[in-house]
Amino acid sequence: MSNVLITISKNWVCSDKPLDTPVLCPSGDIERVSAGHTVHEMSSSSCIDSLFRFIEDRYKSIHDTAKA
Repeated sequence: MSNVLITISKNWVCSDKPLDTPVLCPSGDIERVSAGHTVHEMSSSSCIDSLFRFIEDRYKSIHDTAKA
């Protein structure tokens, strides 16, 4: 897996932990956080607000860096 992809990505996974709680993942893998739901089919809708905040933050970070 690309090191760049690993550093800029986040993976929301099924978990009984609260939304955005870090979840154990193998070394050298994309960061994993709880989707806030234990059922796979519900995980996307459960984390959607967090996911879009993440995308907006990444965009602003890249945009601000490009302006500098």
